[in-house]
Order: sequence, then structure tokens, then C-alpha cells
Amino acid sequence: MEKETTQQGGTETTQQEGTETAQQKGTKDMTKGAPWRCILFFALPLLAGNILQQIYNMADTIFVGQVVGETGLAGLGTTGPVILMITSLFVGIGLGAAVLLSQYYVKGDLESLRRLVATVYSLLLPLILGVMLISIPLISPLLRLIQVPEGEAFDYAYIYMLITIFGFLGSFGFNLNAGIMQAMGNSIVPFVLLCISVAIDLTLNFVFILGFGWGVAGSAISTVIGQTFSWVGGLVYMRRRYPFLKLSLFRFEFHWKLLKKATRLGLPSGVNQTLFQVGAMVMQGLVNAQGTIFMAGFSAAIKIDAFAVLPIQSLAAAVTTFVAQNIGAGRFDRVKKGLKSGIAMAVGVSLLVAALVWGAGPHLLRVFIYDEDPLIVQRVVDDGLLYLRTVMPFYVLLAAMFIFHAVLRGAGQMMLPMVTTLICLYVVRVPLARLLTATYSPGHMFYAFAADWAVGLLVAAAYFATGRWKKKRLVEAHELLLMQAPGDM
Repeated sequence: MEKETTQQGGTETTQQEGTETAQQKGTKDMTKGAPWRCILFFALPLLAGNILQQIYNMADTIFVGQVVGETGLAGLGTTGPVILMITSLFVGIGLGAAVLLSQYYVKGDLESLRRLVATVYSLLLPLILGVMLISIPLISPLLRLIQVPEGEAFDYAYIYMLITIFGFLGSFGFNLNAGIMQAMGNSIVPFVLLCISVAIDLTLNFVFILGFGWGVAGSAISTVIGQTFSWVGGLVYMRRRYPFLKLSLFRFEFHWKLLKKATRLGLPSGVNQTLFQVGAMVMQGLVNAQGTIFMAGFSAAIKIDAFAVLPIQSLAAAVTTFVAQNIGAGRFDRVKKGLKSGIAMAVGVSLLVAALVWGAGPHLLRVFIYDEDPLIVQRVVDDGLLYLRTVMPFYVLLAAMFIFHAVLRGAGQMMLPMVTTLICLYVVRVPLARLLTATYSPGHMFYAFAADWAVGLLVAAAYFATGRWKKKRLVEAHELLLMQAPGDM
């Protein structure tokens, strides 16, 4: 599955310290000091972890594009929304479980914590088996649904998805372990395991793609092995470090009430993510309809784009925590200052990043593609630049929208950003992209992203101006786990 960004924060906590929250040990007090300083210094560690995650995500794409060429790059790049659509619902429920785990840990209720972990692990194997049995027959229909061209690109996409689905156990298990440990205040070990997974993936990419010539299949296999190794390593660590959990893959212990609570907490986020990925699949279908070269250029461009927005995303995550803490302390004056500081920093960094990518875009895109025919390489680069140079000037809108959404989430208004994001996607981005493509040219579809961000920003800013966000219930620190919406872009 698509490797998910893990936000770091917190330190390892012993079992005896169960009544002390992970937030107290790992989260900075943001109710004092200059707001910009609080936000910036909270965001920097998040940015470091997110950069590592994106390097992980980009490595496979670079190897495939350089060795296999534009068809491999196109096939690999088109699978992202499909895989995320399959997994998003379960990821959302997993976030709900993480919130409950954090609550039980805060209260020192280690028995309830153990029961919930046992329930989730009891469901892991049956869940993965069920997802595999349902997903594998749907690979070809889903790829045809998003108009992947028949031929090499389609074959590469099919192979990558097939291997990735077979590797769901390692991927789900890796993220499950990370969620359990982070809920207990231990973010160091998950980060180390992520580093190990990245190292294994990069090493095996050299071996499987460059050495054995396995191409896209080698990329998928290396990712699966890296995640599975880190999952098993995390399992071994937790059995030794947290023996009270009594972790086992083969012992069935099911507590329906706990699962129901976790599902109730996480289902809204999971449904939101799933619906967003369905919309992303529609957009990917518009791209795929333009042919393999256009697909390859877009695949490379969105990897650069994902890297470029990391500073904005990290600042937004910091603003969410800043707002939640200051509302909890009754410091509404600092909320507005934090909003201004967050927007200033996010807009400033977006302008800087846009300028850098605008100038370096052609060189960055060439990192992702090699072909003996320089004309093919140039066409891929040109199509990638169509996306980058269309959306980059509007990054300021995205930056401001991210910060407004972060403030609303920190105030407990989690549904408004989620609903707004979906409405903008289905009412603005997708229809406008279709219209622009049909009326002008394929490259014009990317202006729909800017229109989406502009509408989302106006709605969020207008709601903030009403002041209604002040009346929402206070947000507990552990609820921040559910606030990071992956669908803002």
C-alpha cells in the first residue's frame, strides 16, 4: 500500500508510567511564548519525519522510471489512488483504535488497552485475507475503470498492485505496530523501524531492479519485504518491551464493545478518505485517457508536488496542536495570532518552494525518467511541467487553506474541513477538470486544482470569521490523531 506519512512526537514511556500521558511527555506546551516560534519548532521534527517518508515513497518511482522507462513510470504512478481507495476505510478504523488506545493509556487502564490490541491483532489475518480475496479479482476492472491504456503500462500497474495486495499483511502490521507504540508515548522505535524499512527498500531496489532486472515487480517486492521485516521487528520488540500486551497472531481474543467504539471513532475519517480516493481515481482517469507519456509526466510531477507541500503540511499539523492547546487554556487571543503566524509562514514557504520548483522543475523531472530516445524523455518532462507550472503559482491558496483547516480541526470542527474537501472535489475539481479538458486541452485540467483550493479557502475563512468555531467542545490532545485529513489536496 502507499506508505503513509507518520508524524513523530513523544518519547518512550514505561508501563509503570501509564498514568502519565504521552502528550505530557512528548508535546511542547504551546500556550506560552511567541506563536510563530511555538508553531515552527513543533513543525520541524514533523517535517524531518515526513521528508524521510517521502524519500521512501519516491525511491521506487525513481528506480522504475530510470530503468524501465515511461511505461513503468506510468504504470506504477497510476496505482496510488486505487490502492489507497482499497485501504482507506481500514486505515480510518485503525486511527479510531489508536485514539482509544491513547485514552486507555492516559487513564492507566492497561487491561482495556491490552484487550483492544488483542482484538485488533485477532482481526488482522482474517481482515487481510478478506481484503485480498475481494481486491485481487477487482484489479483489472479498476484499472480499466480509470482508463489505464492496454499494453505495458497496464501490465506493470497490474503486477505492482497484485504484489502490493499480497504484501498487505506487512504493510498493515507495520502501521498497526506504530499506532500502538505511539499511543503509549513511544515514537522513537516506530521511527527507527521506518528507517530500517527505508534502508531495506532502497537496498533491495538496487538488487532487484538494477541487478536482477525485475523492474516494477522488483520495486513492489522490495517495498513488501522492507515493511514486513519492520513489522516483524516491531512485533518482537513489543513482545519484549510490553509483555502485558501478550501479543500473538494466532490467539483469538475478541472484544466486540471495544471494536465498536474504535469503529465509531474512526469510521467517519475512513469514509472520508475512501470517498476522496474515489474522486482522485476519477482525476487519474482523466490523466490516463491522455496516454502513457502524459501519465508518466504526471506521475513524476505529483511525486515532486508531494515533496513540495511537506513544509505546509507540517506547519498545518503544528497549528492544529497549537490551537487545541490554547483553546483548552482559554487563550482565544493566541488562536488568532497563531492563525496569522501560520498563514504567514505557510504562504512564505509556499512562494519559496514554488519558485524553486518552477526553476528546477525540468531537472527534477529528469531524475524520474530515462529512455534511449531523448524525445520521449523531453515529452515526459514537458507533460510533467504542465502540472507543476500550472499549480505552483496557486500554492499560496493551498497554504492558506491548509492553515484555516488546521485551526478549525484544533477547535474541534473536524467535520467542516472533511465535508468541504469532498464537496470541492466532486463539485468543483472533477467537473471543472472535465470541462477544461474537453474545451481547451488536457493541460488545462490542472487549473481545476487551483479552483478547488480557492473555494475551500473561501469557505474555511468565512466560517472562521463567524466565530462559531469558539462554541465547539474542547478537543482532547489524543483526538489530534484523527484530525489530519489526507484529502486537503
